[in-house]
Amino acid sequence: DNLVQLCRRHHRAVHEGGLRVKLDAATGAARFTLADGRPLPEAPESPGWIGPALAPVDARLAASGVAIGPVSTAPRWDGERLDLDWAIGVLWRPRKDPVASAPA
Repeated sequence: DNLVQLCRRHHRAVHEGGLRVKLDAATGAARFTLADGRPLPEAPESPGWIGPALAPVDARLAASGVAIGPVSTAPRWDGERLDLDWAIGVLWRPRKDPVASAPA
């Protein structure tokens, strides 16, 4: 009755990053707060896109002179497991907390 299923990243944030989780007694909904007690901001809704799925990516690549084709971009994967910790560490870049950086 006091468990919440979290992905690895958020589980680590609870134990090592100070993220707090509290279950609402009436609804059972989880409420998340930052270490200083401020509520964790909700993630914004994903922007809608109408058109070819990769058109924005294709345009950025073309503008950068990056060509993608079957020979130049063939995967070099040989079956090993994904090292998720490494992938997140390489790809994830923290951004400034908009609440903390807002003028008082």
